Amino acid sequence: MRLSKSQYCRGLQCEKLLWLYRHQPELATPPGPMDQMIFDQGTAIGELACQRFPGGTLISEDHTQPTEAVAATKRAVDDGAQTLYEAAAIFDNVLIRADILNRNSDGTWDLIEVKSSSAVKDVHRYDLSIQRYVLEGAGYRIDKTCLMYINNKYELSAGIDVERLFCVSDETESVTSQMPNVKARVEKFHELLKQDDAPVIGIGRHCKNPYLCAFKASCWRHIPMGSIFDIASIRTDKAAALWESGIENLADIPDDYKLSAKQRRQVTVSQTGAAHIDAKAIAAHLADLVYPLYFLDFETVGPAVPPYDGLRPFENLPVQASVHIQEHPEGPLLHKELLAEPDVDPRAPMADFLCQAIGPTGSVIAYNASFEAGCLKTLEAFSPPQSAALSSIRTRLWDLAIPFRKGHYIDAKFQGSWSLKYILPALVPAMTYEGMDIADGGNASKLYFDAMQGTLKGAEKDAVFKALREYCAQDTLATVEVLRVLLAVV
Repeated sequence: MRLSKSQYCRGLQCEKLLWLYRHQPELATPPGPMDQMIFDQGTAIGELACQRFPGGTLISEDHTQPTEAVAATKRAVDDGAQTLYEAAAIFDNVLIRADILNRNSDGTWDLIEVKSSSAVKDVHRYDLSIQRYVLEGAGYRIDKTCLMYINNKYELSAGIDVERLFCVSDETESVTSQMPNVKARVEKFHELLKQDDAPVIGIGRHCKNPYLCAFKASCWRHIPMGSIFDIASIRTDKAAALWESGIENLADIPDDYKLSAKQRRQVTVSQTGAAHIDAKAIAAHLADLVYPLYFLDFETVGPAVPPYDGLRPFENLPVQASVHIQEHPEGPLLHKELLAEPDVDPRAPMADFLCQAIGPTGSVIAYNASFEAGCLKTLEAFSPPQSAALSSIRTRLWDLAIPFRKGHYIDAKFQGSWSLKYILPALVPAMTYEGMDIADGGNASKLYFDAMQGTLKGAEKDAVFKALREYCAQDTLATVEVLRVLLAVV
């Protein structure tokens, strides 16, 4: 059974992951919208990276044509190609496709792997090591082994400058140090894939690191709500050790087991069944509210390649905003919103909208307000004439998440999370995101990005934009309702 470089890296993360991927792929959770967006951006980044090494030969045969791709690579090398894109090689029954191979004057080659990441990670070095192993085994003399990744300090100005968009890190030394282990790992993985049954491997940190495993839902299906994995901020390996020792439920954790004060309160809630409400701490936070209240939520896109001047890679660009307004405690709710058209820079209309919708006084309420603060800073930098008004909005942000993040309010139904998606149905059962056409921020971002790319048009775009408006309005209305719950408990 032939391995690929991605399968090799899967095996390093978890041998069971590799076995399931090859033998029982139907158990995997299908890729979500954000996964697809990451994949699409990775493809675009790979194409831009090739411009750093122009004039190369693309090996166009796809993953269904490995033999043909290897043959095409050999022909290009024999014909004197200086640079190869997607070069294919097979050795030790492992297939790799190298993003960029660049020939040196002495006949050696530099291997350049391209990642749509803003930092070098160990998993990238593992990727490079298996590629070098296969290429050298196939007869290529490899000199440098490099990683090309995104420079997140780069600011777009008058078009993409590929020299500044990318950083190139020479990872030859770190990869060379791994090479003695690669052959043994390859042999181990080949033997693993011959087995009739999946290896027995418990759950743990490897289920989420370096990537969230596609088989996590299957491997964790026996973990009930209220288990020790629901402890707030607990490391997965620490929770797994508790589980293996026979302590499976929150209520069973011994009194002498070391936990933070917040975690211990959560255990007590699980044991007693009564929510923990620190009314004094919540009241102190609520005391900072000043009417009128403006409930604010942004939806953003953060493309790897900045779409407009003045933006950096992965910078959150606010493309949609919802504002619910309450002038006084007994006043009616007003709603204002903006969803920018996908073919224009949204920063100017967004700045105008906020300055008109949010008055010069009053608290601006957001859930996890640091996100909204970052969006406002982006708009301040873009629109100096409005920077004072936007800065005023930012300095008046009031974070609704604080009572939940700090453990002032803990309910077993929160499952150890302070995410609004857990808090809302627990405190306001009548409100739910279930059944909505768009029910999470990742999907919202992906669909708007599709519209920016021109892949959503006509009636399909209209339907998506209607769903985007409903979703963003739901987010701010949710904060209105959660605040009402907090006001009622003090």
